[in-house]
Amino acid sequence: MVKNTLLVLYLLFLCPNDIYSQSNINLFDVYIQNQHQEEKFNGNILLADKGTIIYEKSFGVANRSTNKPLTTEHLLDIGSVAKQFTAMAIVMLKEEGKLTYDDPITKFIPEFRKYPTITIRNLLDHSSGLRDYLRLDSLFNPNIYNTNDHLIKVFEDNPIELIFSPNTQHEYSNTNYILLGSIIEKASGMSYEDYVSERIFKPLDMVDTFVYLSRYKPKKIKNIATGYVYSDSLQRFIVPDSLPKYKKVIYLDGMYGDGMVYSTLADLFKWDRDLYDTKLVSKESMMDIFTPSPLSEGHYYPYGFGWRIQQHKVYGKIVSHEGSWAGFHAIIERYVDHDKTFIALTNSYSSVLPGVMARRALFNQKMPNEVVVSEATLSKYSGTYKVNEDVSIHISVLGANLIGQVIGDDQIVTLYPISENVFIRDDLYDIEIEFVKDPTNDLFKMVTFENGQIIEQFLRID
Repeated sequence: MVKNTLLVLYLLFLCPNDIYSQSNINLFDVYIQNQHQEEKFNGNILLADKGTIIYEKSFGVANRSTNKPLTTEHLLDIGSVAKQFTAMAIVMLKEEGKLTYDDPITKFIPEFRKYPTITIRNLLDHSSGLRDYLRLDSLFNPNIYNTNDHLIKVFEDNPIELIFSPNTQHEYSNTNYILLGSIIEKASGMSYEDYVSERIFKPLDMVDTFVYLSRYKPKKIKNIATGYVYSDSLQRFIVPDSLPKYKKVIYLDGMYGDGMVYSTLADLFKWDRDLYDTKLVSKESMMDIFTPSPLSEGHYYPYGFGWRIQQHKVYGKIVSHEGSWAGFHAIIERYVDHDKTFIALTNSYSSVLPGVMARRALFNQKMPNEVVVSEATLSKYSGTYKVNEDVSIHISVLGANLIGQVIGDDQIVTLYPISENVFIRDDLYDIEIEFVKDPTNDLFKMVTFENGQIIEQFLRID
């Protein structure tokens, strides 16, 4: 009895944030159901705690033309989440002695002689200074399927200056991982597709994960979902290929290394589990993957090899990545100090990726669904708040929540209550918004917190 009492006390008071509750999972489900009904989420979600899946569901359809329901067995494009496989392949080749992180990229791609100081490490952690090819549309032929070789030719033939000197700053660039895809081929003597399949996916039994250039090299695949974007003019979801502004998803479909991988919740969860005690590389190499990148000024940027890295006072070390392409949107977040996992795969680009809600459910924090604030109280917070001389935010009541809108901007953000005067917004990482009454008058000021620290205060001006 004493032991049981001590255990209960430990669970309640010493580690409350490390335990999920079924009620929170249920509230998370209510939230996602509501998002789906409002056409804000169409996809698959998985939550896991210490290797056990505690929530796994599908919402919506895999194909809007046939109205075929989406299932957890469906394969979806994971966008830039694929960068972690490219990075792992480079690390494996390093262990095989076929390259080093400090090799200049010209060793494998001599066409990049204009950039002699860029190393493989600079590509891995986005410290190369190379411009993102997705912002260089005019340099690619829109009438063909451009490939990795075409990208290399573009940089060889055009005077594209670096944004900064290598290893002095950090800027995310998809170009880096296209080049890594080509380096994998040069160093291994295999195609990129074959290398990641034979050396990563097959050993981990990731049977539904593969490189797929769906427009350049289409093929018949069972249980593959179609990606959609929302057309404001048509007022409905359509495939991006038919919209001029998304034409790049067609003519850039021949490139790989930065994306072009399809997968499922089950396979990505296998990947998550292996990363705790990987069969693929040594523990030392895993440290390289999950260590923030050093810059020449002695600072570190929170990006390792294919993973964003953050440290949080409650959630501990978080390694994550998000990706989007051709109507698909994906995220994997791993709370490695607590062995908790959140994965979401969607086939509607406008879908919300409910990271804030997932974290609150996994760590047994108060969920917005369980807090009801009276309309009278919500109305007290309505008004216009000044950010600076040029920007103001208008707060108003919508149902049981508040909504915020920057004056002059079309975007509307919903604020969900977690207490009578504290709110969160699902599209920003770990931001809390508190309304505090000014002691000198009856008005409120709006204070924003991140990780428990005040980051900004907005004064009411009406």
